Amino acid sequence: MSFFIAKQGIFDSEGKRVAFEVYLRKKDNPHEYPKEVPYSRATYIIIELLLEQGLERVGEGKRVMLNVSLDSMVNKALEALEPKKTIIDLIEPQVPLGNVLYNQVVKSISVYSEKGMLFCIDAKLLKDERFEKLLDFTSIVSVEVKNLDDSLVSWAKSKGKRLLATRIENEKDYN
Repeated sequence: MSFFIAKQGIFDSEGKRVAFEVYLRKKDNPHEYPKEVPYSRATYIIIELLLEQGLERVGEGKRVMLNVSLDSMVNKALEALEPKKTIIDLIEPQVPLGNVLYNQVVKSISVYSEKGMLFCIDAKLLKDERFEKLLDFTSIVSVEVKNLDDSLVSWAKSKGKRLLATRIENEKDYN
């Protein structure tokens, strides 16, 4: 199988590009995620491609954000990424997280955070009390634009977190 990185700009409220989110795609199907590839393997492949192409080049001087399942945070390949050029979007684990693995995940996130890596967490994950501890290490909370409301905005401000609205498909969604 031959893969490539697709990317999409991430913009602030003023329309200024602040980062790029990268996705794994197969060369013969560039429009959707290759379902036969487990997320943990996809993380490794994306990191490999980012290292080949260079974070600076892929990110055009901005940070690069990649989706990483919580259980993949123990993947040693993450160590190869330049922390100050990377944002990790923490998504739901693909395998059950027992206490030992969960503690390893928290430790990994803490170490990378101390090195300057930014973390984003999906608001859906925060419905599980166990994952609230991850807020200590995240600066961004992602939420689908259709679920964005004033109470969530107030909550994020009170926690000192930025919000990342996702699933913006057109200008109407953006405004």
